[in-house]
Formats: sequence, structure tokens, C-alpha cells
Amino acid sequence: MAVREIDIAEHWDAALPLMQANWQETGCGFGFAPSREFFEAAQQRGLFYAVGGFVDGELAGYCGVTIAPSPFNPSVGVASGNPLYVAPAYRGGALCARLMLAAEQIARKRGATFAFWHMRADTAAGDSLGRHGYECVDNVWMRGL
Repeated sequence: MAVREIDIAEHWDAALPLMQANWQETGCGFGFAPSREFFEAAQQRGLFYAVGGFVDGELAGYCGVTIAPSPFNPSVGVASGNPLYVAPAYRGGALCARLMLAAEQIARKRGATFAFWHMRADTAAGDSLGRHGYECVDNVWMRGL
């Protein structure tokens, strides 16, 4: 298993099916229409990065992280992990934790002082966060406008 930062343009074709599966499991109720150009532009500007997990050379999981200063205290860098997905065949091992750890190491190097992970509480990954030093500090509520 290898986990490393990836260029979204180089891995788009492998990531897209995982993104679709992730959306089917946890989508927010609006249409799925990711933009490769948007991801590339955000990555080039340093606002987004992706980490891929590879098993036998195949992309088995990924996470995306947006990173920016807090608007309430620009000296505080905030890394927000969303999405985070591991294909069902590779769940139950260390891949999810390794993706998160790698993402947080990159965030720290880029100046982040806090990491936030957006995930459903009723998932194995979401349920395990409290055991790994995270605290639930917010709920996200959504409605269409």
C-alpha cells in the first residue's frame, strides 16, 4: 500500500469512479457534476490538494483537502478534508487512517494548525474519530435554496 499526494489531473480517470461511488453513498442531495478544471485550478492556487491510496498500483481511496486561513483569525490555518473515500474492497484496514494522516502532514507543512474532517457520523470512519483525538465541534445543516 502506498499513500501520497497526487496531481488531480494525472489521476482524474481513476478517481472519477471512486468519486461517483462516494457520492452515491454520501451525496448531499444535489446533482453530481465534478469539474476537473475546478479541481486543477484550486490545486494550482494552493487552495486544494489530494492524497491517493494505492494498492497494487490501483487507486483504492483518496481524500481532498481545502486549505486556507481562518477568516476570524488569519494566523490560524484551517485544513478541511472533504471528500474522504475508500473503496469497499479496501475498508477495514489502515488505508483510511493513512490517507488522513498523510493529508494532515501535508496540511501542517503548508501552515495549517487545525484539521477538520467532514464525514457522516454513522460510518466506521466517522465513529472512530473520537478515539483518535478528534472532537465533534459542529453539525452541518443543509437545505436547498
